[in-house]
Amino acid sequence: MLSVLFAVLTAAPLSVIPVGKDCHVWPNHKGDRALIACQSDDEMRLAFMAKDGTTIEVQRVDSDIAQSAVATGPAAWSPADTHVALEIGLDEEPGVLLIDVSRQPSAVFVDRALASANVSGAGPQWDSSGAWLVFRTSGTGEWENEGIYAREIKGGAMLKLVAGVPRSMTVASDTLFVTLLQADDRRKDELVIFDLPTLLKQGSRVAIANSARKRTEKE
Repeated sequence: MLSVLFAVLTAAPLSVIPVGKDCHVWPNHKGDRALIACQSDDEMRLAFMAKDGTTIEVQRVDSDIAQSAVATGPAAWSPADTHVALEIGLDEEPGVLLIDVSRQPSAVFVDRALASANVSGAGPQWDSSGAWLVFRTSGTGEWENEGIYAREIKGGAMLKLVAGVPRSMTVASDTLFVTLLQADDRRKDELVIFDLPTLLKQGSRVAIANSARKRTEKE
């Protein structure tokens, strides 16, 4: 028993890479790279790091996002590890960044398309194909615009899938589990289960807006 324990404790690591105390690390499914988000000089810096320590910085990030946002997580890698969605904190509200994994990676602020609807994105997850990023809203915006949304990766289309004030959301294969605030009794929640591919076919398209985000706190 002691010999086995000794062997485990003395196993050589693949890499030893220094990171700052204000850094968060989210590995991909394959375990060959990770998204690293660090706060430095009041600025959020994003990078992809391979397990050998090779790093590619995400340089194409909107300046207002880089200077104002804080990487909070969770981060969700797409099924094929081609993209990663990251929840951030921005102006005391959550938000979602969509980052492509390429030689020149860029980050898209998903919430910007919903600015005119006065809602904030949170809890990013993926459909089983990786073609759609699915996320809920925070529940602190305009209640008629709260719900579950999806962004198409290839074309950038935005759909509203579910109306209501979400408390939680989980995508499991092709099934969407949503806990919603009951409309007729706001002291109670209800669990609603959907077939996600059906929702994606029937979802209502959202007009893309690029205005600045402004939030209204709800009592």
